[in-house]
Amino acid sequence: MQKLNNFPKILVKDSNIATLYGYAIEIALTGNKERAMLYLKDLTEFIKDGLPESEKQGIEKIVLDNIGYWGGYYKNGVEKVFEIYGVEHPIFGKITPSPKEAFKMGIELGKSLKNK
Repeated sequence: MQKLNNFPKILVKDSNIATLYGYAIEIALTGNKERAMLYLKDLTEFIKDGLPESEKQGIEKIVLDNIGYWGGYYKNGVEKVFEIYGVEHPIFGKITPSPKEAFKMGIELGKSLKNK
């Protein structure tokens, strides 16, 4: 059974992560939650289709975490991305730190992981 792909120009075999998650962000920035949820569903299925059965468990959370991470690269509108998809950045949460603050947070995270 062929699955419906509402985004045939984006969800193609050769798409890279910037295209896949960048498009999720672009949709969110329009404020169109219905389209964003449709894309999220199709994106999740698209990624699942490329995985062995043993790795499909929990892929929805990974996709949402990636959207939250990718949203952190956008200076303007990141709050809308977090709101539309119900996500946050995996390190910064719902804040948008300055580059200096982000660097400091990265150093602290690195130190904590090194000490584990």
